[in-house]
Amino acid sequence: MKGFAISFGVVAEEKLPISLAWLSGVYESLNIEYEVIDFTYELSVALDPEEYAKMRHNTLKNPTESTLSVIKNCVDRIIEYSPQILTVSAFSYRQYHILKIFLEELKTRDHNIKITGGGPGLWYIPAHSEYTYGWELCQEGLVDTYTLGNGEEVIIREINGEDTNSIVGVNSREKFESLGQEEWTELIKKIQEKYIRPSYKKIPLVDASKNDKEIFITGANGCPGRCAFCSIREYIPYPSYRDGVEVANECYDLYKETGVTKFKRTDALANGHSKHFKAFNERIIELKKEDPSFTFTYNCMFVPKNPRIHNEEYYSLMAQAGCLSLDLGIESGSERLRKEMHKGYTDLDLDWHFEMCHKYGIENNISIFVGFPTETDEDFNENLKMLDRYQKYIGSRAFNEIQHCGKFVLYTKTYIYNNLDEYDVVITDHSVEPLEWTCTRNPANTPEKALDREKTFLEYAKKLGYRIDVYDSIDK
Repeated sequence: MKGFAISFGVVAEEKLPISLAWLSGVYESLNIEYEVIDFTYELSVALDPEEYAKMRHNTLKNPTESTLSVIKNCVDRIIEYSPQILTVSAFSYRQYHILKIFLEELKTRDHNIKITGGGPGLWYIPAHSEYTYGWELCQEGLVDTYTLGNGEEVIIREINGEDTNSIVGVNSREKFESLGQEEWTELIKKIQEKYIRPSYKKIPLVDASKNDKEIFITGANGCPGRCAFCSIREYIPYPSYRDGVEVANECYDLYKETGVTKFKRTDALANGHSKHFKAFNERIIELKKEDPSFTFTYNCMFVPKNPRIHNEEYYSLMAQAGCLSLDLGIESGSERLRKEMHKGYTDLDLDWHFEMCHKYGIENNISIFVGFPTETDEDFNENLKMLDRYQKYIGSRAFNEIQHCGKFVLYTKTYIYNNLDEYDVVITDHSVEPLEWTCTRNPANTPEKALDREKTFLEYAKKLGYRIDVYDSIDK
């Protein structure tokens, strides 16, 4: 048997495709001959730099002739290789349209390749439907099967020839017509036992010696947080962690394989399990001492915690291990509002976090939103006071950048949606998602008011000298 894998990821060539590396790892674990295509890489080398630059973070709904030419070249390579199975992955809904164009081109030229799809881009449920993008592709005959949820185990069973009707989470037209619904994979309770190491052996690198490439590494499945606006707990009820030493060893192995030293942890919260994260940092420090050429650095999602849990030694270890930056979802400068969001840290915890990051040279990239249902003018003003309080860290970049600022959006399967009365929220339109709503306790909090607050926040941040890189807000 021969296999082929292709990924449609974020149009940002510096980010190596973890989904493609993982699919490569699957093929290698099964001793199957295979080839791969990183569609983002193909775009980066085929298009004029100016044209390519316009595509960064783009949905690619209306591809140019040059992009369509890249698609045809990819199809040519797949047909020439003549695989029995093609695995495709879409990073998010932004890649869905270009993936569909690719599949349509492939199907017009070869109907014999079995195609199985996956990735968050196929999990997405558009507002006009009750079902996922995966089902849309299957219904149109563009994929034979698709997996909803983590496919670490199920895709191996499928490639091995097991009847897909018996594999929970692998969907097909036949199964849908039988069940009348889609299936999600069962929760992976112990990721350490099910984890498949990614492989970058066949993934093209553009001069990794420049250290501008970034590899994604996974240390956990799920999230320990219970944020009221997030639905991850609906799909993954509780988190599962890998051993921190094993994660560090994998980083070193990938460095030896690729030469890349810049890594990003994909965990929802890298320090969700404090002991595993500490062990990870300690092992990285050991590896750096054993091999001075291993100039490892990393970025991760992080949550501030009480100084008793994350003391000064904890931050010192992170810095020594190579932690350059953290992505921090503060969401609001109002402590009262964070409690209603189920964000479990106080202003004092935040103060401690920024002071330690300032001392040890760790940058923070901040996400925040306005317009939470119960947000008052006083709550919003706490956002501005927060900017005043942390302005002193701009020079050290402990408060490095505001990378997301937008208005609150409400989705189904979140705590707020399941407990509307607790927040005095009334849904005014169920036909679209994000949902349209109003808060009877706080009727002045309208969408227009939220947009005005977002503008005020960003303008005040600019006035104080904060860096802003908000590509999906009114700022751009």
